Amino acid sequence: MQIFPLVTFLVTLLSTAVTANVEKVVFLGPSAVSQPPLLEPVKAAQHAVLSPTNSLLRTDLKASFNDSSGSVGTEHWLALEDLPTGQRFEVRICWSATQPTSFYLDIFELDEVFSSPGLSASFSDSHPLFSVASKQQQAEHPSTLKITKPAFGILLLRIGAKADYYSLNQDLMKNVPLVKVDIILDPFVLNVLPRSLVPTVIYIIVLAGIGWVVTLCVWKILGDLAAFPTNDSNIDTVSDTKKSR
Repeated sequence: MQIFPLVTFLVTLLSTAVTANVEKVVFLGPSAVSQPPLLEPVKAAQHAVLSPTNSLLRTDLKASFNDSSGSVGTEHWLALEDLPTGQRFEVRICWSATQPTSFYLDIFELDEVFSSPGLSASFSDSHPLFSVASKQQQAEHPSTLKITKPAFGILLLRIGAKADYYSLNQDLMKNVPLVKVDIILDPFVLNVLPRSLVPTVIYIIVLAGIGWVVTLCVWKILGDLAAFPTNDSNIDTVSDTKKSR
Protein backbone atom coordinates (compact mmCIF):
# COMPACT_ATOMS: atom_id res chain seq x y z
CA MET A 1 0.00 0.00 0.00
CA GLN A 2 1.47 3.34 -1.11
CA ILE A 3 -0.79 5.36 1.18
CA PHE A 4 1.27 4.76 4.34
CA PRO A 5 4.41 6.57 3.06
CA LEU A 6 2.14 9.37 1.82
CA VAL A 7 0.50 9.84 5.23
CA THR A 8 3.90 9.79 6.94
CA PHE A 9 5.19 12.42 4.52
CA LEU A 10 2.19 14.68 5.11
CA VAL A 11 2.50 14.44 8.90
CA THR A 12 6.21 15.28 8.71
CA LEU A 13 5.59 18.14 6.29
CA LEU A 14 2.86 19.78 8.36
CA SER A 15 4.56 19.30 11.73
CA THR A 16 6.75 22.06 13.18
CA ALA A 17 8.90 22.24 16.29
CA VAL A 18 7.48 24.16 19.24
CA THR A 19 10.15 26.36 20.82
CA ALA A 20 8.06 29.11 22.41
CA ASN A 21 6.06 29.89 25.54
CA VAL A 22 2.49 31.18 25.54
CA GLU A 23 0.41 33.14 28.03
CA LYS A 24 -3.20 34.08 27.24
CA VAL A 25 -6.38 35.63 28.55
CA VAL A 26 -9.96 35.05 27.31
CA PHE A 27 -12.66 37.75 27.48
CA LEU A 28 -15.90 38.96 25.93
CA GLY A 29 -16.29 42.06 23.80
CA PRO A 30 -17.69 44.98 25.84
CA SER A 31 -20.49 47.36 25.00
CA ALA A 32 -19.76 50.55 23.07
CA VAL A 33 -18.00 53.34 24.95
CA SER A 34 -20.70 55.34 26.73
CA GLN A 35 -18.35 58.18 27.73
CA PRO A 36 -16.50 59.55 24.67
CA PRO A 37 -14.20 61.75 26.80
CA LEU A 38 -12.56 58.55 28.05
CA LEU A 39 -11.19 58.01 24.55
CA GLU A 40 -9.09 61.16 24.62
CA PRO A 41 -6.38 59.93 27.03
CA VAL A 42 -6.18 56.66 25.07
CA LYS A 43 -5.59 58.58 21.83
CA ALA A 44 -3.11 60.92 23.48
CA ALA A 45 -1.07 58.05 24.91
CA GLN A 46 -0.49 56.67 21.40
CA HIS A 47 -0.31 53.10 22.64
CA ALA A 48 -0.26 50.22 20.18
CA VAL A 49 -3.67 48.98 19.05
CA LEU A 50 -4.96 45.55 18.10
CA SER A 51 -8.25 44.83 16.34
CA PRO A 52 -9.84 41.84 14.56
CA THR A 53 -8.45 43.17 11.25
CA ASN A 54 -5.02 44.06 12.70
CA SER A 55 -4.54 41.17 15.10
CA LEU A 56 -0.76 40.77 15.37
CA LEU A 57 1.83 42.98 17.04
CA ARG A 58 5.46 41.86 16.88
CA THR A 59 7.52 43.93 19.26
CA ASP A 60 10.23 43.98 21.94
CA LEU A 61 9.13 44.24 25.56
CA LYS A 62 11.19 45.50 28.45
CA ALA A 63 11.23 43.18 31.46
CA SER A 64 12.55 43.60 34.99
CA PHE A 65 12.99 41.60 38.17
CA ASN A 66 10.41 41.62 40.90
CA ASP A 67 10.94 44.27 43.56
CA SER A 68 10.01 44.33 47.22
CA SER A 69 6.56 45.75 46.47
CA GLY A 70 5.52 42.50 44.79
CA SER A 71 4.91 44.04 41.37
CA VAL A 72 4.66 41.99 38.19
CA GLY A 73 7.73 43.53 36.60
CA THR A 74 7.60 46.19 33.89
CA GLU A 75 4.07 47.11 32.83
CA HIS A 76 3.03 47.76 29.24
CA TRP A 77 -0.36 48.80 27.91
CA LEU A 78 -2.12 48.55 24.57
CA ALA A 79 -5.65 49.13 23.32
CA LEU A 80 -8.06 46.59 21.81
CA GLU A 81 -10.61 48.21 19.51
CA ASP A 82 -13.49 47.23 17.20
CA LEU A 83 -14.63 44.45 19.56
CA PRO A 84 -18.21 43.30 18.87
CA THR A 85 -20.28 43.17 22.04
CA GLY A 86 -20.55 39.66 23.46
CA GLN A 87 -18.06 38.03 21.11
CA ARG A 88 -15.41 35.91 22.75
CA PHE A 89 -11.77 36.83 22.17
CA GLU A 90 -8.40 35.53 23.22
CA VAL A 91 -5.21 37.55 23.57
CA ARG A 92 -2.00 35.54 23.46
CA ILE A 93 1.56 36.60 24.00
CA CYS A 94 4.23 34.29 22.62
CA TRP A 95 7.94 34.48 23.32
CA SER A 96 11.02 32.37 22.84
CA ALA A 97 11.78 29.66 25.39
CA THR A 98 15.38 30.88 25.38
CA GLN A 99 14.27 34.12 27.10
CA PRO A 100 12.92 33.08 30.55
CA THR A 101 10.17 35.59 31.34
CA SER A 102 6.89 35.54 33.24
CA PHE A 103 4.04 37.51 31.66
CA TYR A 104 0.83 38.64 33.36
CA LEU A 105 -2.16 39.70 31.24
CA ASP A 106 -5.10 41.73 32.55
CA ILE A 107 -8.09 43.19 30.67
CA PHE A 108 -9.72 46.45 31.80
CA GLU A 109 -12.55 48.64 30.61
CA LEU A 110 -11.82 52.34 30.10
CA ASP A 111 -13.80 53.63 33.06
CA GLU A 112 -12.20 51.03 35.32
CA VAL A 113 -8.72 52.28 34.43
CA PHE A 114 -9.32 56.02 34.62
CA SER A 115 -11.34 55.82 37.83
CA SER A 116 -8.43 54.13 39.61
CA PRO A 117 -5.42 56.37 40.43
CA GLY A 118 -3.06 53.39 40.41
CA LEU A 119 -4.17 52.02 37.04
CA SER A 120 -4.36 55.48 35.52
CA ALA A 121 -0.80 56.29 36.62
CA SER A 122 0.47 52.96 35.31
CA PHE A 123 -1.23 53.61 31.96
CA SER A 124 0.18 57.12 31.68
CA ASP A 125 3.72 56.17 32.73
CA SER A 126 4.11 53.10 30.51
CA HIS A 127 6.13 53.40 27.32
CA PRO A 128 4.27 52.99 24.01
CA LEU A 129 4.82 49.73 22.16
CA PHE A 130 6.08 49.93 18.61
CA SER A 131 5.85 47.22 16.00
CA VAL A 132 9.09 45.83 14.58
CA ALA A 133 7.35 45.19 11.25
CA SER A 134 8.50 46.81 8.05
CA LYS A 135 7.42 50.34 7.15
CA GLN A 136 5.11 48.97 4.46
CA GLN A 137 3.32 46.74 6.99
CA GLN A 138 3.03 49.64 9.45
CA ALA A 139 1.45 51.78 6.72
CA GLU A 140 -1.04 49.03 5.88
CA HIS A 141 -1.89 48.40 9.55
CA PRO A 142 -1.56 51.66 11.51
CA SER A 143 -1.01 51.17 15.24
CA THR A 144 -2.92 54.18 16.56
CA LEU A 145 -6.47 54.30 17.84
CA LYS A 146 -8.79 55.16 14.92
CA ILE A 147 -12.27 54.32 16.31
CA THR A 148 -13.39 53.07 12.90
CA LYS A 149 -16.44 51.33 14.39
CA PRO A 150 -17.93 53.51 17.16
CA ALA A 151 -20.68 50.94 17.84
CA PHE A 152 -18.09 48.40 18.95
CA GLY A 153 -16.26 48.29 22.26
CA ILE A 154 -12.73 49.16 23.37
CA LEU A 155 -10.69 47.52 26.10
CA LEU A 156 -7.24 48.07 27.55
CA LEU A 157 -4.71 45.29 27.98
CA ARG A 158 -2.03 45.46 30.66
CA ILE A 159 1.04 43.27 30.24
CA GLY A 160 3.40 42.67 33.13
CA ALA A 161 6.84 41.38 32.11
CA LYS A 162 9.02 39.93 34.86
CA ALA A 163 12.45 38.41 34.23
CA ASP A 164 12.45 34.80 35.36
CA TYR A 165 16.07 33.71 35.50
CA TYR A 166 19.21 33.89 37.61
CA SER A 167 22.71 34.30 36.24
CA LEU A 168 26.20 34.69 37.64
CA ASN A 169 26.68 37.31 34.94
CA GLN A 170 26.10 40.58 36.79
CA ASP A 171 25.42 42.45 33.54
CA LEU A 172 22.46 40.17 32.82
CA MET A 173 21.17 40.65 36.34
CA LYS A 174 21.37 44.45 36.11
CA ASN A 175 20.32 44.91 32.47
CA VAL A 176 17.56 42.53 31.43
CA PRO A 177 17.58 42.02 27.64
CA LEU A 178 14.51 43.01 25.63
CA VAL A 179 12.11 40.13 25.09
CA LYS A 180 10.92 39.55 21.52
CA VAL A 181 7.21 38.76 21.59
CA ASP A 182 4.19 38.29 19.38
CA ILE A 183 0.94 39.69 20.79
CA ILE A 184 -2.09 38.18 19.04
CA LEU A 185 -5.78 39.06 19.23
CA ASP A 186 -7.70 35.93 18.23
CA PRO A 187 -11.52 36.08 17.83
CA PHE A 188 -13.55 32.94 18.49
CA VAL A 189 -15.66 31.38 15.72
CA LEU A 190 -19.24 31.07 17.04
CA ASN A 191 -17.77 31.82 20.49
CA VAL A 192 -16.52 28.21 20.59
CA LEU A 193 -13.20 27.91 18.78
CA PRO A 194 -10.35 30.41 18.27
CA ARG A 195 -10.05 31.36 14.61
CA SER A 196 -6.40 30.35 14.51
CA LEU A 197 -7.32 26.76 15.42
CA VAL A 198 -9.73 26.28 12.51
CA PRO A 199 -6.98 25.04 10.11
CA THR A 200 -5.77 22.62 12.80
CA VAL A 201 -9.28 21.21 13.26
CA ILE A 202 -9.68 20.80 9.51
CA TYR A 203 -6.29 19.06 9.35
CA ILE A 204 -7.28 16.66 12.15
CA ILE A 205 -10.61 15.87 10.45
CA VAL A 206 -8.86 15.18 7.13
CA LEU A 207 -6.24 13.03 8.84
CA ALA A 208 -8.94 11.12 10.73
CA GLY A 209 -10.78 10.54 7.44
CA ILE A 210 -7.62 9.19 5.82
CA GLY A 211 -7.04 6.94 8.83
CA TRP A 212 -10.62 5.64 8.60
CA VAL A 213 -10.20 4.78 4.89
CA VAL A 214 -6.84 3.08 5.55
CA THR A 215 -8.40 1.07 8.39
CA LEU A 216 -11.20 -0.13 6.13
CA CYS A 217 -8.68 -1.17 3.45
CA VAL A 218 -6.51 -3.06 5.94
CA TRP A 219 -9.56 -4.72 7.48
CA LYS A 220 -10.75 -5.86 4.06
CA ILE A 221 -7.31 -7.26 3.17
CA LEU A 222 -7.10 -9.16 6.47
CA GLY A 223 -10.62 -10.48 5.97
CA ASP A 224 -9.77 -11.75 2.48
CA LEU A 225 -6.61 -13.45 3.79
CA ALA A 226 -8.57 -15.12 6.59
CA ALA A 227 -11.19 -16.42 4.14
CA PHE A 228 -8.63 -17.78 1.63
CA PRO A 229 -7.90 -21.51 2.27
CA THR A 230 -4.28 -22.48 2.95
CA ASN A 231 -2.27 -25.21 1.13
CA ASP A 232 -2.34 -27.46 4.20
CA SER A 233 -6.10 -27.39 4.28
CA ASN A 234 -6.19 -28.32 0.57
CA ILE A 235 -3.85 -31.30 1.16
CA ASP A 236 -5.94 -32.52 4.08
CA THR A 237 -9.07 -32.25 1.95
CA VAL A 238 -7.51 -34.32 -0.86
CA SER A 239 -6.25 -36.97 1.58
CA ASP A 240 -9.67 -37.31 3.14
CA THR A 241 -11.20 -37.69 -0.30
CA LYS A 242 -8.80 -40.51 -1.24
CA LYS A 243 -9.41 -42.38 2.00
CA SER A 244 -13.15 -42.19 1.52
CA ARG A 245 -12.73 -43.88 -1.90
